[in-house]
Amino acid sequence: MDSDLIKDFSKNRAEEFPIDVWGLYVLPPQYDSINLANFDKAVMVEGGRGSGKTMFLRYHCHDSRFSPKRSDINAEELTKIGLYFRPDTHFCSSITSNIYGSDWEKVFAHYFLINIIKELGRFTQNLSKCDFSFQFKDQASFSTFALPSQFSERMGNEKATSFSQLIDLSEKNLQILNDWVNDPDSFPRPKFPDARSVIESLIGKLKYTPELSASKFIVYIDEFENLTKDQQRLLNTWIKHGTQNLIISAAYKKYGAVSRETYSNELLVHRNDYRKIDLEDFSDEDFRTFAAEVLYRKLSPYFNGDYKTIKTEDILVDEDSISYRGSQQYKDRVTDFARKFLPSTSYESIAQEILEDTTLRKRLTDFLIKPSLSDSHMDPESYVSVDYPVESLLNGVLLNRKNFSTEEILEHFERLKLSGKNEFYKPYKDVLVGVILWIYISAGRRTIPIYSGFDRICLMARSNLRHFLEFCHQCLVEQKKNTALREGIFVPVKAQATAARKNSEQEVEKVVELGRYGNNLRFIVNRLGVFFQLLQKRKSQSEPEVAHFGIEAATVEQLPEDIRVLLDELKVWSVLIEYTGSTKKKSHLDLDTHEYMLHPMFSPNFSITFRKIRKHMFSVDDLRIIFCGSEREFVEFCKPYASRVSEKNNRKLQTVNDIQGSLFDEV
Repeated sequence: MDSDLIKDFSKNRAEEFPIDVWGLYVLPPQYDSINLANFDKAVMVEGGRGSGKTMFLRYHCHDSRFSPKRSDINAEELTKIGLYFRPDTHFCSSITSNIYGSDWEKVFAHYFLINIIKELGRFTQNLSKCDFSFQFKDQASFSTFALPSQFSERMGNEKATSFSQLIDLSEKNLQILNDWVNDPDSFPRPKFPDARSVIESLIGKLKYTPELSASKFIVYIDEFENLTKDQQRLLNTWIKHGTQNLIISAAYKKYGAVSRETYSNELLVHRNDYRKIDLEDFSDEDFRTFAAEVLYRKLSPYFNGDYKTIKTEDILVDEDSISYRGSQQYKDRVTDFARKFLPSTSYESIAQEILEDTTLRKRLTDFLIKPSLSDSHMDPESYVSVDYPVESLLNGVLLNRKNFSTEEILEHFERLKLSGKNEFYKPYKDVLVGVILWIYISAGRRTIPIYSGFDRICLMARSNLRHFLEFCHQCLVEQKKNTALREGIFVPVKAQATAARKNSEQEVEKVVELGRYGNNLRFIVNRLGVFFQLLQKRKSQSEPEVAHFGIEAATVEQLPEDIRVLLDELKVWSVLIEYTGSTKKKSHLDLDTHEYMLHPMFSPNFSITFRKIRKHMFSVDDLRIIFCGSEREFVEFCKPYASRVSEKNNRKLQTVNDIQGSLFDEV
């Protein structure tokens, strides 16, 4: 069971599931508002890497909607027929005007046509076998309906006479096209009929069937951003001037290079020509519920008892159960289960554990408190008490600030120990996580308990289910090393923290594989991580938990092109999260600002915060150094910040590794 369970959690890509995802796709909480059946015009679906775009499209296409796993399918399903099309990126990238001149459009349109022909053939096969709740005339012979009279002649293949032959015809024509594209001098040029009119003629033939007379056929193009700009313009033109029978929709990575241009002077206009869906438009509460549901669904087949008290197996894939899943009672039950499986420990408890750990306590007393007492005869232990662990850690920070004398802080601490109350510490409790990180980093500990617990993992995943599942998978791997997975399992905090670090390391390593600029992106991730870790090392914690930044430019467009290109790539691949708008605008006339956060899943690798707490502002030149500068430039850029950590060791900084290591040499 252990291996099967772990393997099940490792499946986090649509390609690992069949194209028929009926009963497998867990409907997101906001499904009522994003159900593609509700839209009568083109829809643009956007979401970050791992947001579930492909599964979402497949759920709305004919393989799932007319699945043999369904029974009593009603007539309403026939009003929208979804056809899935995922272009071959490598093949399409070669279909350009540089190679084919003005013929490129015919070649690309023919490739599109071949794929849609295959989908229509598969649709008729699925429809002929599915279980309807009404009498569908001639259903069994539906796939053998005759093709339009001119179809075979237009396609250059006289053997195809019925819809059942479209699949083989499509595959044959794709081979012919591939051969000609690969070597046009050795193979005959294919026929290039007008793609849209051929598709329209096939749809028109199907609509002679009374049950399909009111049907609309929607082509859902996956990974639209991977098409060339000219190919996007062609499809946009078809969207702009579409028909009632054939609608073209698309899905793409948020911030991807997606054009709205058409062949005319008009652009595609939001709301006029298409609607837009953001698959990551979750509230934090909704994502927690969604993540808990998916977690439960994956665990429940392997366990009984307490794991069977929540009947989610059917309702998670049932469109009629969305409102029930929105009830507070249901949300509380399912998230309570998830919190038991992935328990957390409070920041106050972590402070207590620090005082009980000999090594970590020495980091507090000998290397945070003691150096600040160099001009006095105070005992560092006077500022520490196991009865007041939070305030003990805060003493370590406050003693490194110039606001208070050592005697004044000790007086407040003694007053606290006598009465159990002291309002003095209340304003400073927001630095608790910062000092916890300082102590763990200074001790060289890579396993830090703040990166554990269901709610914190959801924050680190940032509404991305793939990130959440990858973390859970790593948790089970770590747990299995210590004990067999069994009924009533929960993953201890230490195992979660270890899993978080290892998963984060893998996320950093994977950045190099992302797109054309993977090497550059990993380079930037490491520099940002090192810089934020450097800020975290300040003993005074004057600005704790800095993990996001703004840019001192009126608009992003003012950035140099090379910086702007890399910034766009960082957003496309969800390496950086963009936040638009500012909570500190003085008036509604102020320009919206753009803020960026290193994705929280990278946080455990760099031992920095995953919370969006404080912001650092970079100048345009700062950003150039981080994104494109030499190592020497980056080290020189970091030195002023390093001097606030350790003036002595700051002089030794020569490399990035020095920044990460030498600032704690004295510790």
